[in-house]
Amino acid sequence: MERTFNNYRGLETTAVCNLMKQMIKRGATDEELLKVVTYFESAIDFDAANIRLNDAAQKNDVKALAEKYNSFDWTDGIVRYCEADVEATKEAINRLFGIPNGVTVFRKQKTRIPISDIKVGDQITIPLKGFGTFLATAHKVTDNGAMFIFDEYVAKRPMNEKNTNHGGFEESDLKRWMDTELFGSFPDWIKSRIYGLTIPTVGEIIGWGDNWDKEHFEKDFDQQLPLMKECKNRSAYFKNKLEWGWLRNAVKQEYSSAGFAVVSNFGVAYYGGASFSGGVRPEFWLVR
Repeated sequence: MERTFNNYRGLETTAVCNLMKQMIKRGATDEELLKVVTYFESAIDFDAANIRLNDAAQKNDVKALAEKYNSFDWTDGIVRYCEADVEATKEAINRLFGIPNGVTVFRKQKTRIPISDIKVGDQITIPLKGFGTFLATAHKVTDNGAMFIFDEYVAKRPMNEKNTNHGGFEESDLKRWMDTELFGSFPDWIKSRIYGLTIPTVGEIIGWGDNWDKEHFEKDFDQQLPLMKECKNRSAYFKNKLEWGWLRNAVKQEYSSAGFAVVSNFGVAYYGGASFSGGVRPEFWLVR
């Protein structure tokens, strides 16, 4: 029997959405919800594949050929989606899961709001293909967008394969990796709405109140983000273990030609050689 969800037949993403609603109503644990959120990424791929198959079937008039040669029962195959309105299906998936105008945030409870209503402290869930599912917190909000920083390190990587800080972060191997492999792992709904993918600065995480930091690191002119005034927010985990992680600032040449700033597992600044494998905590802007 063919399944029907919210008038859009066979959409696995809609089925998952309904499941999560019921789980929340019935008090499901965060661990249980995370399992479904992880599955949700595969459901999006599944529905997208069905839509592509749907398009190909319509363009090549496969339904008519199937009826002519009676090679199979049309209604039993996955190609049955050709009977649905393809554009309406695409629009539904874009509206529900493409997040053109809204996003699910975690405040005191899970809430779906317009992106324009995001506030500092709101958290969103981001599945990164091949890396895992992570929370990212809004740390700054302007008229044009909201700046998010991941709550955890998503990977451990060297800043440069060679032990040098020449060219700074912008010309580093880590930056190239983030712009290609890491960006490619983001779900499609967010790729079209994010810009400025990077890592945080000394100013944003630590601030510039310490004279040792001023003396050793290239200046960034950023002010400490309000939530980073708490040490627990400056520190981050990688695979359930507190780790050191990269910051964007190179060390001044008179102290090191290879060093970049890091934030320690105690939430203070230090520096490490560029070939050191440090935590990568992405920062990005989400267009409002």
